[in-house]
Amino acid sequence: MGRRPMYLISTIGTLVVFNIATILAARYAATPQSTLGGAFVGMLFVYGFFYDFKYVVRAAVRETDC
Repeated sequence: MGRRPMYLISTIGTLVVFNIATILAARYAATPQSTLGGAFVGMLFVYGFFYDFKYVVRAAVRETDC
């Protein structure tokens, strides 16, 4: 996998997950429900996955380039 697809997957993934987390946080602020709070916390972990995706894969690819 090249660098461009990795960055696109990471960027688009973080964009989508951040938007979902923002919507969940706004809905939780309007009507506090434990399911919305739990979903928000889950989105933070998914956001971290997409954020770290480009660095983890890039490190593996970079080692094989040498």
